[in-house]
Amino acid sequence: MDGELEVEHARELPSLLKRNAGLRGIWDCYHLIGDALRGVQGPDLRARICARLDSEPTALAPPRGSVSQPALRIAEREPSPYAPSSAMIA
Repeated sequence: MDGELEVEHARELPSLLKRNAGLRGIWDCYHLIGDALRGVQGPDLRARICARLDSEPTALAPPRGSVSQPALRIAEREPSPYAPSSAMIA
């Protein structure tokens, strides 16, 4: 670790990590990032990263109808700021 944690908190940390899965996940993630930045690779580092990426949803495009109808009506009502300049060209 980086030595920033006070001694009394460092003593409590192992029991906190055993009891709190969310905290343990954060701990693991930060240490995984640190290992990757230092070039340290465990035997399953690549597999763990690939598994996490595979579990993320893929969003290629927003779903149909994701733009609210009021936003569309406002866009249709308000003139474009470029309308006067295009009228001068015509």
